Amino acid sequence: MQLVKYQGTDGALTVNGGAKTAADIVKATIGEKQDRRGSIPIVFGKNYPIVGDLIPSYSKSDQIAVIFDQTGSMKKWPKVFIQELPKLMSKESGLDRYSANYEIAWGAIGDARNKEKYPVQLCGFTSNITEAKISLDSLVLEGNGGSNRGESYDLGLYGLASRLRPAQNRPGFVIILGDEPYFNDTKPSEVSSYFSERQKFGSIVESCEAIRAKNFEIYAILRGSQNYWERLLGQKNVSMLDSPEKVVEAIVGILASRLGRAQEYYNNLASRVSADFARSIKTALQNLDIQPKMLR
Repeated sequence: MQLVKYQGTDGALTVNGGAKTAADIVKATIGEKQDRRGSIPIVFGKNYPIVGDLIPSYSKSDQIAVIFDQTGSMKKWPKVFIQELPKLMSKESGLDRYSANYEIAWGAIGDARNKEKYPVQLCGFTSNITEAKISLDSLVLEGNGGSNRGESYDLGLYGLASRLRPAQNRPGFVIILGDEPYFNDTKPSEVSSYFSERQKFGSIVESCEAIRAKNFEIYAILRGSQNYWERLLGQKNVSMLDSPEKVVEAIVGILASRLGRAQEYYNNLASRVSADFARSIKTALQNLDIQPKMLR
């Protein structure tokens, strides 16, 4: 670990005895900033087609995309997500405890086949809590959905498959939060309407394959339809939770586990929450096959 001490008023720092500027520290810790021209903004502008790519701010970062179902069957869960997900940036119990280099992109899905106004919503990457709140607040919770045996998860995953540009092919992961089956086939007309491009992936299976080819793992944390998602992602990539307030802890636990720090996370969790709460999170995470593969 680097020993960093402030020295003087010119921004110089002492690192293990050598003088460095603050910019040098950021560069060494985070990596070079990327050219973000053409990136999707952090705010969903309620306009289609969605323009731009999902480009992280830095060339070296732990990247996480969180896509949640905002249809009516989710009940209060989407509103809780809007309130709770910024806690991922908590320095005491959030991602900061395990990674100095993380960035998160939010998204939401509805039901394009029920003629919703905003069936796929994507926001750009951020690691700033203020931006995270603004970004989440820009998402539209229509709360509709239809009795058509599916929601537009295929469009959310299509967007990631098509537009995600990983930082130097760094490993990352996608979290799907939902409770319904997905549509298997992705319609060319919907790709044209919402992304204004010729269709690249014809099914949700192809989109998942493309995301994994970018070195991103996909996990589903659900309140329903477990067996359905296990057929798509595999049994060890799907888990259940009984409360939306537990989702933040589960995401932090996934990152910690991918960094090889699962036991440290469980010990910290046990010191902050009730035994029942900690047991629920640990059970959910141990149902997932999480191999250490992130930045250290």
